[in-house]
Amino acid sequence: MPALKAVVIVMGLLILSGIAVIAFTIVNRSGEVAEEKLVERIVESDQAAGGDTMAFGAVRLEGSEGCRIVESAADNGRLILRTEGAGAACGRVHVLDLKTGKTLGTIEAGGAN
Repeated sequence: MPALKAVVIVMGLLILSGIAVIAFTIVNRSGEVAEEKLVERIVESDQAAGGDTMAFGAVRLEGSEGCRIVESAADNGRLILRTEGAGAACGRVHVLDLKTGKTLGTIEAGGAN
């Protein structure tokens, strides 16, 4: 009887670990799909705006030290990024030109006066 209990416990652990591996794989693949769709939307938006989807290299957001990008969207040849973080310059919305990579503008939330 103790051997049967051990076999049942081991089989239960194997089933649980298998389910965990499947869940982990699904979560990782869904993140990759979302990233691929974002890139596709950026390229489609650039092409719709008459762009030629040429690469412009690395772009650094001014005053973004200590910030992280928490949201992004592409529309009409522009990339809109929302940043958050502990830095003084965080909590902004940055609008970039997809064709050139230049910052078109920055929106900063102001406090009440």
